[in-house]
Amino acid sequence: MTTTISNGSDVWTATQVDGYSATRTGRNVLHPIIGSNAFAVALRPSSLRKGNLKVLFTDVDIAQGFLDGLSNGDEMTLDSTDRPNINMQFVLDGDAELELDDEARRNWWVIFDWQETD
Repeated sequence: MTTTISNGSDVWTATQVDGYSATRTGRNVLHPIIGSNAFAVALRPSSLRKGNLKVLFTDVDIAQGFLDGLSNGDEMTLDSTDRPNINMQFVLDGDAELELDDEARRNWWVIFDWQETD
């Protein structure tokens, strides 16, 4: 069972995925009706997922390479056989950081904000 992230030319295999969070913003438009408590509603589909992800690598060079790949502005593809519900195409949307694992002191977390693109 693996989780890979690629940008079309490079592929990174994460040891673990942790801290996945995702939201979808509703985009319905509500128009108050004058003289009523009701609304006229224009229904719109929700936005694509957006969130935060934390992935673990056992090698600092691989973790740094992934952080660099995120920072290049490429669209990325996440493919997880462990958690297929998180599979997506995404771009970096906010911060990305590299963090030494507090427990093992030899593994590296890459923590980043993302926006689904497809």
